[in-house]
Amino acid sequence: MKKTSLILSIILMWGCSQAQDSEVVEEVKAAAKDVVSDQAEAVKGKAMDKVHDHAHDHVNSATNETAEKMKDQLMVTTKDKLSKASTYQAGIHYSVLNPAYETNSDEVIVYEFFSYGCGHCATF
Repeated sequence: MKKTSLILSIILMWGCSQAQDSEVVEEVKAAAKDVVSDQAEAVKGKAMDKVHDHAHDHVNSATNETAEKMKDQLMVTTKDKLSKASTYQAGIHYSVLNPAYETNSDEVIVYEFFSYGCGHCATF
């Protein structure tokens, strides 16, 4: 009876230790999964930051290039218009009013004319 009790107690202790080992293994697996998940999130966050920074730099570079091109085109267009505007001649492109209206001062008087018959005026 003593041998049987001893054998049963050894089997019981061995069985209980096996049960605790499997619980420990499960706890270690869960902890490892949490650690790996946290590390993956950290790597993902760093990668997203790099992608965001790269995209931001690319957009800024493209915007600056486009702005420079538009500025250059505007300068060329403005120079062309100024050179064309300076070629207007009195009597050919416009009429000089003689005699000029006297104002008794140095101020300039501008008269505006409006007509619904004018397509541009009518759109106002």
